[in-house]
This record gives sequence, structure tokens and C-alpha cells, in this order.
Amino acid sequence: MGPVMAGGRPSEYDPRFCDLVVSLGGEGKFPVEWAAEIGVTKKCLLGWKLVHPEFCDAYDIAFTKCESEHMSKSRNHANTGTGSPALIKWLGSAVFGYREAMDVENTLIGKDGGPIQQSLTVEYIDAPKE
Repeated sequence: MGPVMAGGRPSEYDPRFCDLVVSLGGEGKFPVEWAAEIGVTKKCLLGWKLVHPEFCDAYDIAFTKCESEHMSKSRNHANTGTGSPALIKWLGSAVFGYREAMDVENTLIGKDGGPIQQSLTVEYIDAPKE
């Protein structure tokens, strides 16, 4: 376990965490695992990203390495027929934000292929007088 202060209080930011998260990301570990290793919450990591530019860069590099590791594993599973396609799809969408692309084209055609005909009828009704 990483450096945690007495009483379970989250440790203070240390620039050495940059190298640690990059290393953990390279192992395919996710941000929640980085946080657990350091002894903080994932929310704390995201806060450090906002305050420490060097940690922001390290976090992004680590996440890219993590994604790359899982893409490599997914490709291996696809090539060998092992692994769970559902898990691979879930990782892609839930963790890495991939979405299936879909193009939809709507074409409205009227009768016999002609233009759509529209008509508007307005009917005035005399209201009863009081």
C-alpha cells in the first residue's frame, strides 16, 4: 500500500506520484487502482489533475498506456478466440468512452415517389352568443 498518513487521512500530493501512475497505467491498471495504491480516492486524483499540471500530464499518459494495454489484450483475445467479447465491449464503452457509430438518413417520399403533399384546413365555427 502507498503512503497514507496516520488516521487514514489522504496523503499529500507528491510529484513522485507522476511516475507511479504512469507505471501503473502501463500495467493496465485503472485510475481507481492508482488511487488505491497511493492511498487516496479517485476524486483526489482528479483534484490533483486540476492543481498540478505535471500530474495532469502524467495522468493522461497513464490513462493512454492503460487503454493501450487493454487494446492489446483485446486484440489478442479477438485473434485467439479467448476472453469475453462482452467484457471487451464493456471496457471500450464504459471505461474508455468508445461508442458505436451509426449513420441514419431519413427520406420522406410522397405518393408514387412524388413530393409529400400537405394541406391545411381551417374551419371557423360561430361561437354561441350570450
